[in-house]
Amino acid sequence: MQQCIRRFTTALLVFLGTFLFAFPAYAAGSTTRVLSIPEYPFRIVFTEKDGRIVKAFFRAPGYLRSLPEVEGLRYSAQHLTVWHADLDWRRDVLWRLSFVDPEHQEKGQFLWFGALSGASQFWLVASPAGTSLWDSIPLKITAPLGTSLYVSPSIPAYQAAGEGTEGTSLSFIYTISLTENGPCFVNVPDVYQQLLPVTTLVASHETDKGKRKAYSLLLQDFEALAKSEQVSLESIMNLSWKQLLTGRWNP
Repeated sequence: MQQCIRRFTTALLVFLGTFLFAFPAYAAGSTTRVLSIPEYPFRIVFTEKDGRIVKAFFRAPGYLRSLPEVEGLRYSAQHLTVWHADLDWRRDVLWRLSFVDPEHQEKGQFLWFGALSGASQFWLVASPAGTSLWDSIPLKITAPLGTSLYVSPSIPAYQAAGEGTEGTSLSFIYTISLTENGPCFVNVPDVYQQLLPVTTLVASHETDKGKRKAYSLLLQDFEALAKSEQVSLESIMNLSWKQLLTGRWNP
């Protein structure tokens, strides 16, 4: 019993030492927030001051990674899906967190976290966030459990469209699911079937020549995805997907 107590005390001191080292003292007015998943040992911890994140870390058993990708931003929202993605008894996780620039709301960052309990593996991914014309459209899309929509901040740089579009425009929407390689773009044809009417309507009323051409190509990609066909290379290259960390844990 005494040996167990000593081990617990040592582990606690190591954790506190790591936490205090990771979060140095800041001036008065700063606050620390912890975001977690019930029943899972994963944490995103950040300190905020004057409405901005000054320091952020991701914690998992045996892992500690700083998150400079969200420093200077403000935490906005999260979307958590917990379901059975593989064949074991424990549920799996797809977690999306949103961060925005307080002064430039059109800019920000997404953090994506996925965990497969059967493989005892987790992934942490970052992707850019931003505003698009989709934000002003009352869009209701039904997606299957385990699928999260990623509204990218830009429309693909279609070569056939010539020069890039200026101003707010439609952007590419990706269906993200949890796979054996972590959170990835996985085509869900029904989602793109739902996007077709709105995309067609917007494209038909666009007066800017460059945008109209780009929308016609975007529509072709959505139509291809709705039919489970191959999409353009530009749409694949448009997906900015940066893996920050992957590791294993003992569920």
